Amino acid sequence: MRSTVTGTPAGPYLGVDPAGRPMRFEAIDIWRIQDGLVAEGWHVEDFAAALADWGALTFASRPQDVTPTPAADAAMDAPADPQGAVRRWY
Repeated sequence: MRSTVTGTPAGPYLGVDPAGRPMRFEAIDIWRIQDGLVAEGWHVEDFAAALADWGALTFASRPQDVTPTPAADAAMDAPADPQGAVRRWY
């Protein structure tokens, strides 16, 4: 299940004062059903989106001189420069 969480916190959220600002982020729940009952469940929230919207969390800008490697040329083995691979991806 994919959902969007919205609201306005009444107090600090993850240590950040929302100052009356609304928040919005995505969440995903995965349930494994066995014999009609929930046997396992996983829940993931992108609460970093709300913190980024408030300016409490920032991300580095992507360098303008980085050209992503075409997918067909990407090696399947572990990259020699894992951080570089992450930078190219984003």
